[in-house]
Amino acid sequence: MMKWLPILAVACAGGLASCRPGASMGDYIKIHKDGIAKLAPAGQIHTQYAQVDHFIVSFGSSRQPLEWQTVAFIEGRFELTFVQPVKVDYAAGTVTPDGDPEFYLHAAESTDGRSTRYEGRLQREFGQAEWNAFVASGFDLGTLGIPASEVHPVKNWQTYVDAVRRDRIPIK
Repeated sequence: MMKWLPILAVACAGGLASCRPGASMGDYIKIHKDGIAKLAPAGQIHTQYAQVDHFIVSFGSSRQPLEWQTVAFIEGRFELTFVQPVKVDYAAGTVTPDGDPEFYLHAAESTDGRSTRYEGRLQREFGQAEWNAFVASGFDLGTLGIPASEVHPVKNWQTYVDAVRRDRIPIK
C-alpha cells in the first residue's frame, strides 16, 4: 500500500488548485521547507543523501492529520522512507508533527527501469530508536541489519529512480 502513496501526493501537488482553492506553488514549497526544518529525520535525510523527495500525501486537504513522507534513493538499490503524521496550517505555512514517526527500508532485487522487484528479506520497518542508532552510526545500513555484502547497486537503478522522481516537485 505504501508504494502508491507518493503517486497520490504527486497527483495532488501537480494540480494544487484542485487540492485547495487559493493554494499556490509558493505555499506548497514554503510548507515543505518548514517540514524539512521541523521534522528532524526529514532534515537529516535531506542533508545526508542526494536524491531525496519530500511530500505531504493529500496536500491541500482539510482532513487532518495528513501524512508527511521523505523518500531517499540510496546506495544504488535502496529506498529509505520516513513517514510522519502532521497537521498542516495552510494559512501560517507550517507543519506540526502529530504522532509517531515510522521508517521503511526497501531493497531492490532487480529493475528494468520501469518496474522493480524488491528483496523481501532486506525490507525493514522501524521506529525512532532504530533511526537514532542509524543516524549515530553515520547512516551505516549495517545498523539496520543489512549485511555489507548486500550494499551494492543494481542494474538500471538510476533509470528507475529518474522515472519515479520525474513528476515530483523538488524541494531545495
